[in-house]
Amino acid sequence: MHNCIVKFVKKIVTIMFFLCVSAGFLTPMELGDVWWHLSTGQWIMENMALPGQDPFNIAPDLSRDQSLTLKGFWLSQIIFHLVERLSGLIGLISFKSALFTMAVFVMWKGARQQGASFALAYVSVIPAILVFTFYDEARPQTFSILFTAIALLVLERAREPGSRFRFGEKDMKREDHEHGGKPWFLILVPLMPLWANMHPGFVIGLGFILFYAGEHVYVSITNKGVGINRPFIMVCAAAVALSALNPNGYEALSSTISMLSRSAHGTVTIHEHLGMSQFVARTGEPSLLVLFAALAAGGLASFALKRQSLDLLHVLMFLSLAGLSLVTFRAGLFFAIASAHIIGYNLSGMSIPGIKENLLEPSGDSATSTYKMGSVVVICLLVACAALVSTRSFLAKGTMSPGIFPDKAASFIESTSAPSNLYHPYEWGGYLIWRLYPRYKTFVDGRALIPLSEHFEVQNAGDRWAEILQSNKVSTVLFWPILPLGKRVPPIVFALARSSGWRAVYWDTRSLVFVRTEHARAPLGRNAVWELLQSLVLQGISIDPSDAENYIAMGEIFAHRGLPMQAREAFSKALSLDPSNRVAAQWLRLP
Repeated sequence: MHNCIVKFVKKIVTIMFFLCVSAGFLTPMELGDVWWHLSTGQWIMENMALPGQDPFNIAPDLSRDQSLTLKGFWLSQIIFHLVERLSGLIGLISFKSALFTMAVFVMWKGARQQGASFALAYVSVIPAILVFTFYDEARPQTFSILFTAIALLVLERAREPGSRFRFGEKDMKREDHEHGGKPWFLILVPLMPLWANMHPGFVIGLGFILFYAGEHVYVSITNKGVGINRPFIMVCAAAVALSALNPNGYEALSSTISMLSRSAHGTVTIHEHLGMSQFVARTGEPSLLVLFAALAAGGLASFALKRQSLDLLHVLMFLSLAGLSLVTFRAGLFFAIASAHIIGYNLSGMSIPGIKENLLEPSGDSATSTYKMGSVVVICLLVACAALVSTRSFLAKGTMSPGIFPDKAASFIESTSAPSNLYHPYEWGGYLIWRLYPRYKTFVDGRALIPLSEHFEVQNAGDRWAEILQSNKVSTVLFWPILPLGKRVPPIVFALARSSGWRAVYWDTRSLVFVRTEHARAPLGRNAVWELLQSLVLQGISIDPSDAENYIAMGEIFAHRGLPMQAREAFSKALSLDPSNRVAAQWLRLP
């Protein structure tokens, strides 16, 4: 009777845990690459071909090979497009949640396979879940997360008894005997070519295969009691070879090495490729840095617990991925996945004080205590699930995160047939492709296929901003009135507001639309833009009157509007609030 209740409670706890995981990933659509992935999937289906040149941007840089960006995600793009077309954004969000939940489930199975107890297996995957929440968009990379978890599960099961490269005792663990020799590694043969057509992240799978195959060969040579498993080596070789069956072959490998080199030297332009500390500084997410530090500390602590029988392959993978995470944020996702397996192994044979190995019971072996403790856990998980649904899910926030998309401006452009082409913030490019292509072409998006120097030259109203817009035949500009992170008016907005060649035709609290003067059918008054900008800054001042940045923003508006006295008053107020503020001091030195 007791064993039946134990099994029943375990099943209920497992179901509730993964319902919570699923609820946590039912997040609304965010700004990101999902939009151009959807549009590319649609383009591929309509043309029954892979794009040879970018169909969406005005003037992509044709001087460099862009094949990997254009063709490296084609299968996942088609899948996402079909899901969105058949079930809408709700279906796409649900599909994304299912992919993440499957990845976490595979990681949990991996921790259990490594010998972690029922309770500690959940503990081992929680850090990865928290890392995923920073990157839980419907993107091809999600397939790489799932396939990485599967590849690690399969490769760990392929390690035969005595084949671990250990430091210390060569103890035979129960899981070695239980799982060793089973031909699960055959999954790698279809997995790798499938992965290679989903996302260039398949190179991480190549790396893991080489790690595990290399360990097996080394241990087989140095340990006479362990023979070479030729089927395993042949499968690894076949998986590596078949992964080249994609439109770009092994180009992803050279591209990854190049990206890591540029990341290490701080020359990357896409923020996802930045090192961990730079990424945190750019996005303003210090909790992410704390999380990775805690994950690294937890992993090292688990190695200390396992020091008498240290798995050196795990040590090598852990340190390698931790180092890569410092170089590029993207590696942190795979670091978190591998850590679940590694920590699960290091915690094998251990238990949480006060919690029995076989189930969450505080004391006693009775069916009643088992049932009571299981009920407490289930109730806690129900509360957690309800909290996630009410705070993170699209059920509470809608299918698209409110306040970040220029949806009203896009509708205005579409309904009034504003002239093309478009210039806009980098972050809006993918969304505008999804909303306005093929009638409009965009200037830039998350693929960064144009020289980003030109984009920032325009955004910062550099000397060549007008020339760049003219040469790219841009006739409509939509931009933030206030930078979302900086509380300041973008320089290009000041330049357009002062220019006789451009007129504002639309505004809301999140976007301004300018068109060339000859195309302006019902332009806003010249003072309307300045008054809008001032009202937005005044809102910021009313919310936080002690923030010097708000007064600098107001001073810049007055200065560009030609009101020097008011500008000085605003900059003086900023300096009084923050005497060390160099921007305010610089403005006050100007005549």
